Amino acid sequence: MPATAHINGVFQPATDRFGDFTIGHVPHSVVSPEREARRAVSHNWLIGTGFVFGLVAFFGAISLIDRALFPEPALNAQEQAYFAQAYD
Repeated sequence: MPATAHINGVFQPATDRFGDFTIGHVPHSVVSPEREARRAVSHNWLIGTGFVFGLVAFFGAISLIDRALFPEPALNAQEQAYFAQAYD
């Protein structure tokens, strides 16, 4: 009888046989620890970069909504003349 593996709280056979084919189950990761560490670093970098881009997009959208809802009033010619004279 084949060895059993404890997967997700259930004991399952370590191999399955389908006719002439045998499929083995590995209960642990077969990736090297160095590769897993690099994958974790790149994963965390992607999450951080996505967070920063999300913040920039969020505040950009807030700025656009603010400008659309509360436009700055344009100065007429007389007000522009007063403004220019005030700083001469």
